[in-house]
Amino acid sequence: MKIQGMRWGYDGGGIACGPVSGSSIVEVEFSDAQGHTLYALSSVMDNFELITISEKPLFDLMMSADFDEETVRAASLELLEAEIDEEFDGSQFRKSVYWPEISFVRHAMQAYMDMDGEPGEKEAAEYIQPYLGHEPSEYRFPLATYGILDDEDDEEEF
Repeated sequence: MKIQGMRWGYDGGGIACGPVSGSSIVEVEFSDAQGHTLYALSSVMDNFELITISEKPLFDLMMSADFDEETVRAASLELLEAEIDEEFDGSQFRKSVYWPEISFVRHAMQAYMDMDGEPGEKEAAEYIQPYLGHEPSEYRFPLATYGILDDEDDEEEF
């Protein structure tokens, strides 16, 4: 599977008995020589991450206020959830047959979260450009924790 494109964004959160933080969402498109397309999506809210692997893009659905969890579950070839805490080791992700794609989308999520503000389409295009046409298995990335564990350490120091 070769990397074909990527989208990223922030859904803005909402209100449900008070303010609710939003999700950062990154979706990477992959395809093989036969034209089979696969999408890997990472959605991070607070310290929870949802990874979906599907044959159709879910980015727009996940970004919409009409987000329907059952539709996402039905469309997913694989759906993985993790809490990123001091016990997080990524093993639930590494066990997947889609680990190269998962590792790449998580690396893209790390890049998104490392940028100040809400990086848009221009930043996404710049980020993905060097990877286009390459296999995600060509890369070895450190296990992303999106600074969540670092933030917990900083809080404990006070």
